[in-house]
Amino acid sequence: MIPSKRFAEVDWTEKRVLTFDFSKDLAIGESLSGTPSVTVTVDLGTDPNPQNTVTSGPVISGATVLMTVSGFVQGTTDYRYTVRCPTSNTSKILVLAWALPVRVL
Repeated sequence: MIPSKRFAEVDWTEKRVLTFDFSKDLAIGESLSGTPSVTVTVDLGTDPNPQNTVTSGPVISGATVLMTVSGFVQGTTDYRYTVRCPTSNTSKILVLAWALPVRVL
């Protein structure tokens, strides 16, 4: 399993832009390229379609990948977003995984 970090908690009704910063993993002269992909899973709770929480993106912006998320299922308290992004080095694909805790009132 890829080590995961955690974003700040969001309310289940919020819309948020998530930023995945790959700058520390890029060598001098390398850049993100191609089309990043994202996989969404549920760590805690039940959401039959967690991929539907990605409402925009993922898109490359410099050394980061951005995506907008919303539409969380009430009662699901932890989503995990795993982003895979090709680089200008055709032998290198970078992966970051972050958990998003969701607050339910």
